[in-house]
Amino acid sequence: MTYTIIIAKIRKFCIKYFGNHQLHLLHVKYNSINFVMIKTNITLIRKLVFSIPGYLRIAVFLFFLGLIAFGSLTPPKSFPKLLSIPHFDKVVHFLMYFVFCILGIWAKDKRVWQNSIYKGTIPVLRDYIFILFIAIVWGLLMEVAQFLMGFGRSYSSFDLLANATGAISGTVLYFIQFKGIGQTRA
Repeated sequence: MTYTIIIAKIRKFCIKYFGNHQLHLLHVKYNSINFVMIKTNITLIRKLVFSIPGYLRIAVFLFFLGLIAFGSLTPPKSFPKLLSIPHFDKVVHFLMYFVFCILGIWAKDKRVWQNSIYKGTIPVLRDYIFILFIAIVWGLLMEVAQFLMGFGRSYSSFDLLANATGAISGTVLYFIQFKGIGQTRA
């Protein structure tokens, strides 16, 4: 396929699913290589996020939950020493539980994008609190399991603090970013 046919197919796909008014294809030439970048706004990203069916959202969340369990319970000698920054593991804990809450609330969010409108219900405060509670309890269980299993792992209150801070930050970010869309419609 030639370059122009590929661009035409990308444009046709995007117009079909997202509409022409939200799409801008940017042609960029760098070191004699042509690139096509799609410039869009946050509304398009939100539509894309909410077009994923609920069962896939739950599967992604559960897969990430398994990754956290694996990472938390695997002996530290199994991981390569990538960075020798002191307390870098606290940043990792923060990020894991930050993503945990975003994926958890997204999995619980029943909104879907169909036929140019959002359908379903938006999460209520108890949904946010429920996922936040689950994240903090999951972090506590992982720390207790590390203490009980050994394998060079140990319980750390600072890890719990990083987990809780990441969970709260992820919950707040999801609330701020997605609260105003998807008003309940028939």
